[in-house]
Amino acid sequence: MWRFETDPSMPVFLHAPARGGETDAIDIRRLPLATVVVSNAAGTHQVMVADGVRRLRFAVIGGDVLGGAIRLLYPLPAKGKGGAGLDGVRRLLALRDTGRLPAAAAGVRGRPLRWLAALRAFDARQRGASQREIACLLFGAARVSEDWTSQSAYMRMRIQRLVRSSQHLVAGGYRRVFGLLPAGPIGAAAITVWRSPAWAAATCP
Repeated sequence: MWRFETDPSMPVFLHAPARGGETDAIDIRRLPLATVVVSNAAGTHQVMVADGVRRLRFAVIGGDVLGGAIRLLYPLPAKGKGGAGLDGVRRLLALRDTGRLPAAAAGVRGRPLRWLAALRAFDARQRGASQREIACLLFGAARVSEDWTSQSAYMRMRIQRLVRSSQHLVAGGYRRVFGLLPAGPIGAAAITVWRSPAWAAATCP
C-alpha cells in the first residue's frame, strides 16, 4: 500500500453516512472478496480488494469505513488532472452490483508494470545476467534474436535504462515513487489494519 497522492489511477472518495435502505450504499466489511483496510490517525483509509489476480485500490477520507453501510462521494478531478481514477470508480460499481471485479482499463497499470520490469532486471543483474540475458527474460528469446543486433539499438538502450532505473529504485528512490516519508523513527502517523476473513483465507495456508 502506498499514498494515494502518488497514484492518479486510484480513486479518492469522501465518506458520507448512509440511511437504511439506500441502494447506493456499500458495506466494506461485507464485500464478497478478500479485502484489507489500512487507516491512519488523520482519518484516511486505503482499501484493497482482491479478486484472484485482479486488484482494486481506493481511498476514503473521513468517517468510519468499517462502521456499516456508507455512501462514497467522488469529487470530480481538478482541471488538468485527467480522469484516470474514473476506471476505479467503474470497477467499484461493478463490484458493488455483481460481487466481482472487472478488468482494469488498458494503460492504467503502465507505471507499475515498468517498476516490475525494472526490479526483475535488477534481480537478474545481481545474479550475473548480461544485458542480453535480461532482455530475453523480459521480452523472450525470439524477439531478442530479431531486435538485439538491429541498427537502431533501441532494445539495448531500453535494457540499460531499466537497469539504471532499478538501481535508483533499490537505492531509495522507491520512497519517492510511493510517496513515503524519509526513513526515520516512527512518529504520529500510526496506522491500523483490518483484514476480512476472506483475505486471511486467501493468504494463509
